[in-house]
Amino acid sequence: MGVQELHALVLDATRPLAERERALNDLRGLGTRFPELAWRAAVRAPLRAALDELGLFVPTFDEDFDEAVPILDLELGKLVVWALARLRLRCVPVPKDLSACTRVAFRAALTNVTGVEPTLDVVGTLRSPIEVRVTLGPVQTSIERGDPVRDVFALLAAWAERSGTTRRPVFASNLAVWLANDVQFRAAERLGVRIERAVVRALDPLETVRAVVPGARIAPFEDHEHLDDFNDYRCALVDAACATSDRIEDVTVDGRRVTLAIDGAPVELELPRTRPRDFRELAIRIFDALAAVLEPRLGARPVLAKGDIIVLATADEYARLRDAGLLE
Repeated sequence: MGVQELHALVLDATRPLAERERALNDLRGLGTRFPELAWRAAVRAPLRAALDELGLFVPTFDEDFDEAVPILDLELGKLVVWALARLRLRCVPVPKDLSACTRVAFRAALTNVTGVEPTLDVVGTLRSPIEVRVTLGPVQTSIERGDPVRDVFALLAAWAERSGTTRRPVFASNLAVWLANDVQFRAAERLGVRIERAVVRALDPLETVRAVVPGARIAPFEDHEHLDDFNDYRCALVDAACATSDRIEDVTVDGRRVTLAIDGAPVELELPRTRPRDFRELAIRIFDALAAVLEPRLGARPVLAKGDIIVLATADEYARLRDAGLLE
């Protein structure tokens, strides 16, 4: 079967989905653009209609759809999940961390969902916020570090209740939160999109680290307390890293020079000279310098994990944190 015949088969919505999928796969062997063009032509209209039915459609759909990398799948439910992850829709993407709630895209998403432009007040810094205070119409609330997904869901729930709308927040496939009425909720279920009326609590970074390396010594680090002074910041990192072991005592930081005692034996080292670009780079450089004296004596080294958590990790624990994607 030639390109034209295969292309026509992909576009024929009256044919069985499995047959159309085989034709799409056959097109892949005939040139990289053929399956993509056939896919876009086949799924644009039904996907657009499904998103409209779910209350997710926005005017930027065609532009975003043309620019997004396709998944070359014709199943509508999977296409909706793909769209939630790839396109700007009338939903709030699930924030990966609190810093995601400080960005222009987050403000725009809240406006898309509610029709009201929010006011955001960031406590801390944009890179490392402590909380984000949100005013959305009559609703004033805070999104905090512990569980920003839960707090965003609660924000939309409060807005829906105060605004008198019949729509309620729903949580879909760990990708997005949006406001849906009962008809839209049933439509999502019919498409096979995993959807809930409440958010399952996201696991706190500290809980996650402890689950992966349960026996490791851990020291959370509140970096916003040391933002005004570089030397204070450096001292605080050294102190926090050394606090992960009871065998380390008498820690003194004098500029770049660090003295301490391990099991009563004195140790000296020098920290890196250059000023780093951000907290992450600073911490990693300091911890690498400390590892040179700590690892031979303790069999473990300080590392920075997600959530600004310092872990005194053995080589095995380091590998488990790395494989779990928990290292900064």
